[in-house]
Amino acid sequence: MVYYHVELGPSRGWADRGVRASTMEDDASGAAMRAQSLELVLATNESITIDLRPLPSPDELEVVVDVLVEEKPPAYFWTALAARCWNAERRAEAELIVARGCAILPVHRPEESVPLFALQAAFHLTDARAAPKQVLSDARYQSLGERAPKQHYFRQAVEALNRAQSLNPQHPMMLQARAAFALATGDNALATRLFDVLLSRVPTNPVALLGRACVQLRARAYLAALHSYQAVLRIALRLDQLAAARKDASLRWVGADARIGIGLCLWGLGRMDAALRAWRRAAAARPDAAVPHLLLGLALTNAARQPTALAPGFFGAYTEQPEDAARRAAYADGIVHLQTAWQREKSAMAAVALAAHVASQATHALAGALPGPMDMTHPARAVPADVAAAAETSLARALKLGEHAVQFADAKSVVVHAWLQHAHALHLASRLPQHAADHEMRVQSQRYYARALDELSRDDSLSHGLAAAVLGLAQLQAASGDARAAVNTLDAVLGRPLAASGGGCAVELMLMSGLLLAAHAPGAETAQIVADERRARVALDRVLRVMTAAQCVGQRESEDAALTPVRVALEGEQLAPMTLKAIARLGDDPRVHATLARLWGSDMRATEQYEAALALVRADDDPLLAAQLHLNAGALLARGTASLRAATAHLERALHVAADGDDATAVKLLANYNLGRAAEKRGDAAQAQSAYAALLAAHPAYVDARVRVAVLAAAADGARDTANQRFKDALSCDPANLDARAEYMRFLAGAYPANRHAAWGALKDTAAQLFLGPDAGARVFGSAAAARRAADVARRDAYTLGALGWAYYQLGLHAPPGADRAKSMLRAADLLDKALAAEPHNVFAAQGLAILLADDALGDAAGDEARRRAAADDAAALFGRLREVRDDASVYVCQGHAFMLTGALERALHVYDLALTRYGHARDPAVLQYAARAAYALGLKERQFGYLRQAIAQLDAASEVLAERHGSAATAAEIERRQIAYNRAVMAQKALQMLYDLPDDQRRSAELAEAIGWVEAAQPVLASLVEAAQQKQLAYITPEVVEQRAKYADMSLLRQAAEQLDEARRREAAEREQLARLDEKQRAKQARLEELRREKEEEHRRRAEVLAESRRRAREEAAQIEYVQEPEPEVKKRQPRKKKQRDDFVVEEDAEGLFEESSEDEGEAGAEGDGEAEDEGDGESEGDGDGEAEGDGEAAADEAPDASDNAPTNPMRARLEALARQRRERAANEQPKKRRGDKPSRQRDVKKAKVDA
Repeated sequence: MVYYHVELGPSRGWADRGVRASTMEDDASGAAMRAQSLELVLATNESITIDLRPLPSPDELEVVVDVLVEEKPPAYFWTALAARCWNAERRAEAELIVARGCAILPVHRPEESVPLFALQAAFHLTDARAAPKQVLSDARYQSLGERAPKQHYFRQAVEALNRAQSLNPQHPMMLQARAAFALATGDNALATRLFDVLLSRVPTNPVALLGRACVQLRARAYLAALHSYQAVLRIALRLDQLAAARKDASLRWVGADARIGIGLCLWGLGRMDAALRAWRRAAAARPDAAVPHLLLGLALTNAARQPTALAPGFFGAYTEQPEDAARRAAYADGIVHLQTAWQREKSAMAAVALAAHVASQATHALAGALPGPMDMTHPARAVPADVAAAAETSLARALKLGEHAVQFADAKSVVVHAWLQHAHALHLASRLPQHAADHEMRVQSQRYYARALDELSRDDSLSHGLAAAVLGLAQLQAASGDARAAVNTLDAVLGRPLAASGGGCAVELMLMSGLLLAAHAPGAETAQIVADERRARVALDRVLRVMTAAQCVGQRESEDAALTPVRVALEGEQLAPMTLKAIARLGDDPRVHATLARLWGSDMRATEQYEAALALVRADDDPLLAAQLHLNAGALLARGTASLRAATAHLERALHVAADGDDATAVKLLANYNLGRAAEKRGDAAQAQSAYAALLAAHPAYVDARVRVAVLAAAADGARDTANQRFKDALSCDPANLDARAEYMRFLAGAYPANRHAAWGALKDTAAQLFLGPDAGARVFGSAAAARRAADVARRDAYTLGALGWAYYQLGLHAPPGADRAKSMLRAADLLDKALAAEPHNVFAAQGLAILLADDALGDAAGDEARRRAAADDAAALFGRLREVRDDASVYVCQGHAFMLTGALERALHVYDLALTRYGHARDPAVLQYAARAAYALGLKERQFGYLRQAIAQLDAASEVLAERHGSAATAAEIERRQIAYNRAVMAQKALQMLYDLPDDQRRSAELAEAIGWVEAAQPVLASLVEAAQQKQLAYITPEVVEQRAKYADMSLLRQAAEQLDEARRREAAEREQLARLDEKQRAKQARLEELRREKEEEHRRRAEVLAESRRRAREEAAQIEYVQEPEPEVKKRQPRKKKQRDDFVVEEDAEGLFEESSEDEGEAGAEGDGEAEDEGDGESEGDGDGEAEGDGEAAADEAPDASDNAPTNPMRARLEALARQRRERAANEQPKKRRGDKPSRQRDVKKAKVDA
């Protein structure tokens, strides 16, 4: 499930190698270095020729170097010769030339020394690239000895660059060398600035373009980097074409192949096929290159092992062959490329990938011998010698490759994957038998896992590498016995968002977490165990749902709705069919289902898990496991009554499947026992007795079977002595068996039909035997050590402490008041308190303490009533809180008792009814009697006969239930029936007496007759109860009391019954007659009212008709009157309103005169306003118009009465006339001011006239 691979992505050392190679050549001396020879002019005016193709022999080269030292030529002689030697793999001579030149030129030609120092720095960077990042002091498989790390060469490169910096910091070779150093050390910002400076000088500088592309690739600017690499490729192709045209190989591009960077950019852009094509072209262009094969190998192996689905067409996936065949083909091709890359260059990435491949081979070889990573129950089987040898060889190679990768990995991602792979190889090797005692190997593996986990945890997502690190570390921690540390390791990752959703990466982690939590750690607290089991149940249930959903991906038919969210989440991850099958196969282990079934306990979901486990296991392969699963499933099903047939089938199958051996014998023993229990549940006591007898015949000391035989005897009436003896026999086999002793105490407490009357004294003695101690208990338990162990266990057993405390309470309850009673109650309270301390959630102990409080058992027997009532109130409140934690009828019954003590009879009756109806106690005689007592007391208190009727009915129901228990007259059920009969008789007498005492108006003859019938029916019962009282079968009731009750009924209640009944009937008859007379009067009154209503309605109808007739005549007379209407002036139709205009309502004959007056005004205004500006005149005209309009309105209001003395006039006409007069007067008196610049304008005058109008 977890895949180990190296991620492809931006990294140092892949696409920046051209930068390193190109720094060896100076642009100014490029022609000289590409020449066939160098012509050196000596100081004597002679010249010598230094051949570069081929290079001089070592002896000749020493002479040439001496000549250079003596003549001190320009720098390009040194750089050209050193570069040729370096490229010819004559590194020592190249370094010697550079060292001699760097010692001489700064003194004689300082301005020309920069290229030489730059070349020296390039040499150091090349050495650094081949050097390890770190040297492991504890390396066991690849020791590097005294080899210098990268940092050593970086320091030497810095020294060379610093000397060049002091000479000429802006020299092109200096800038290029510094940029290459910044790129090699990861200073991308500095490298970017330096490459930009170089490109600003020479935009086509291929080295600077290549460096900038590398920086862009690291920044994941894939598109920009792609363009830069393409520019470098164009330059390289032109150089290659030029070299081919001139047939000069020295002109070819010798820097890094830009196709490698192009492929990385395409890979980052998601164009996988194009990236693979680019790398294949790079491999074809330079057959001796290692990087293209490395990238091809990583890409193909990662794609073959990726959990997501392959792209259609990748190696023919989905088109030419199935996906798994395409994966195998891609993986095989990738391994070939990786091996080729490793042969040509021992890079850390190739080492990591090959180590993963070799480790996977060892894993497959050991798969059949070693248990699975999640199997923590089965030890490793013996590994065959040939398999162990092959695995040892493979893992030794993997460990050597891992150590190489750890020491040589440079980029952080490669380092982390190297740690992870090396830890995985160490983990596998530690599981081999020959390394079982090698503790250091496991510690080293755990350390590398922890390092990888620390780095990978910085990302919030859950990657496959993080899942692998967590899983490996948790497995090592669990194998070393530190399960809690393993759980904590898993929890730290399972809280992540993707892990919480149960994705493909998290399912293994969740499975292991659930299995670890399900396995109880030694010495764990009870609360911790419960919490761990709850978490384990949730985790395993989620894992199994993920496994089931993995099988349903792509399917919609008949899917469980609960699986839909999980299936949708898996589909969102786009997992491959291979991955989905791997997830689904995790659920093929039947032990996972069995563990979850155990965690479910008695829940029926446990049965489903057992059935699922049985479907996965074959009885022929693992008969013991199959038998155990059948046994557990049958025992679980036998607890209920609905599936006893299925339980029997499972148990019989367990007997049939179990083979020989101690474990199989134990399975058969338990199967026989559970078959007996199933027979008990079916009610087949004979078959159960037969099963237990057969079991005891084979194993006489099996205590549980003896206890069940005793229980069968106790279930029959009249077998008290037999059951008691069988319980004692069971205890004699194992006196310290708390379960057997607890069952015997239940028998003594009266919980079985054979012993209805509790023997609290015997129960106390039986429980107290556990606390005898080593000396006194040696006789009971067989030895002092057994007695001590029994006492230690009993002191912590809440059930034993509670039962003993309850026995003391019952003894004190039935004891007479005194010292013994108080001592028993104090002892009961102490034991119940200890039981509660041993188990804080023991509700039985809390309920017993509440009962003690309700009874005021610890107080003074002669205490006052107020204190007892307060104690009962507190107990009732405590029982109310207990109802929240113990949903049982006994709590309700006890609360009802407390309410009875406090006098809250209605609340007591309510909780008794809840116990009857809610918890299946409707046929419980005891609870029916409690409810009848509450109803009886409430009926007497409220003087309500209905409550008494309910009490009588409940007593009758209790008597019927007891009558169904067949037995002799001396049985407990019959004795209890007689007690109920006496209580019913007393209740009937009390009910009848209450009715007698009621006022006459509240007494009803039907209730009297019913109560009299009760009393009459009780008389013969009382006569028969005298003998029972003589035999002391009635609690606290003597025969004299019974006889007095019968006489009281005869002499008092029944003697006046007829008279009381007749009187009630006469009174009811009189009341009925009176009611009849009142009803007759009421009906007569209603008839009179109805008659009056009809008369009133008739009167209203007549009045309405008269009014309607009068109105009709008035309308006819009004129609004959002729009206002369004065003609009104015709009103001009209203024109549509325009902006800044008013509607003119003008009488037709006056309209002409009005406009004539306006025209005169306009003429005068125009004559006076010749010198004003048009804009200012407009403003004045508008202002005047507004003022005139207001004034005209006031004048019209003043003159309106004068214009209408005699004849009626039109108000509109009068208003218009008044306006006209006022305008004429104002025009005559007004002298407008003239302003400079005013110009006469006809348009302005017309506009003013309109405003005035």
